[in-house]
Amino acid sequence: MERKEMLAMKNWVVVGDVLNEEKYAYRILQRLKDRGYEAVGVHPRGGEDIYASLSELATVPEVMCLVINPATGKGFVHEARQL
Repeated sequence: MERKEMLAMKNWVVVGDVLNEEKYAYRILQRLKDRGYEAVGVHPRGGEDIYASLSELATVPEVMCLVINPATGKGFVHEARQL
């Protein structure tokens, strides 16, 4: 998929440490929101407005951005495949 195609999709999920302002996952999520994307965060522990799994999302995202340990991320890839 080309970058232009991916950025045309508006429904995103960012998986990673989206609760920590100093982490890239947080920054990516905020930048997407600031640019008008429908973006939500997923972190294994959950939190305020943060989901603990992809299955908790109201809609299936078009794009998933993984900013997480590959071993943990693998589980999210399998979960996404099931959705």
